Amino acid sequence: MEHFLLHGKNLGNNRCLLGNILLYCIFLDDEESEWDNYSKNIVKEKVQQAITIIKNNARYYQVNVEVTSQYYNDKVLLKTGFRTRLFYDYMNQNKQKYLKQSESLKCNHLYDEVSFLFFVNKKSTSYANICQKEYPNEIEYAMVFVKNVTCLEATIVHETLHLFGAVDFYIMKNIKDLALHYFPDSIMLSTYQHNKVDELTAYIIGWRDYANPQANYFLYKTRLITQQMYLDEYNAKYSVSKGTIEFSTGIYNGEIENGHPKGYGKIVFTDESIYEGQWDVLRNGEGKTIFKDGTILKGKWKNDQCIEGTYYYPNGTILSGKWADGEMIEGIFYYMDGKTGHYKKDK
Repeated sequence: MEHFLLHGKNLGNNRCLLGNILLYCIFLDDEESEWDNYSKNIVKEKVQQAITIIKNNARYYQVNVEVTSQYYNDKVLLKTGFRTRLFYDYMNQNKQKYLKQSESLKCNHLYDEVSFLFFVNKKSTSYANICQKEYPNEIEYAMVFVKNVTCLEATIVHETLHLFGAVDFYIMKNIKDLALHYFPDSIMLSTYQHNKVDELTAYIIGWRDYANPQANYFLYKTRLITQQMYLDEYNAKYSVSKGTIEFSTGIYNGEIENGHPKGYGKIVFTDESIYEGQWDVLRNGEGKTIFKDGTILKGKWKNDQCIEGTYYYPNGTILSGKWADGEMIEGIFYYMDGKTGHYKKDK
């Protein structure tokens, strides 16, 4: 199961923040607000500052990014605000127009990506509308509300990164607390204090080919947080009368067909380890085992044996390799300090 923090990676009409990027900036008048030339010029200055922030971060990660901006004017006969349904419907009705403009700009000017940023001259909460896997054809755009220009350049960067899959680190208190520890100066944590692209965000937007040990450990810890929430919801959904089987090795709770585990379920073994995933009488399909010491094995099972998997240890170490007869026979350790080591069975 894909980590929820990675759901926007390589998805939508903005995939990787690499190459030549165009910020397609639209000054939008609505029923409650309009733009004057003085205010527009301030925003243009802030956009250029935002571009500088992106380029400086790209230079740190040693990737090639060229960002330019173009400015347009538009007007809608409706009220805009934080995720208003009216503007969402307006964008869906006009998405072909914007997508055609995007494709035309890519073809004629050799842009790799075109990002739509709507600027509205009033107070509200800025946001980005990004694609979900369930709705891959939605138009991606950011709404930036401008009433206070303090740190506006960081807000522009923040919302632009959203269009390329980056996520907020303040969506849950526990995750925010972790981010404060691992990525305290990330722009995805706060736009009022920071302007740095952290390691996990760099991986999501295409600036890293892989998540480094620090980012991997952050993913591991956040998965543990959400996993417990999911298990609580799952246990509430499947009561004893709907799907509990007691085996000599443990207690199964989940989907059942003809008296056997079938579909998705969880078993708590007598040794206190937990398996959660796909079943077909035995463990078959994708799943994960959580051991008593907190180690997680995530992979694929066939006839109750793991045939492909990766270990995630509580100290942040990751072990990935080749499997045979339900055991890993050879692999590579990835340590938190960036070093690696080799593993071979019986060594």
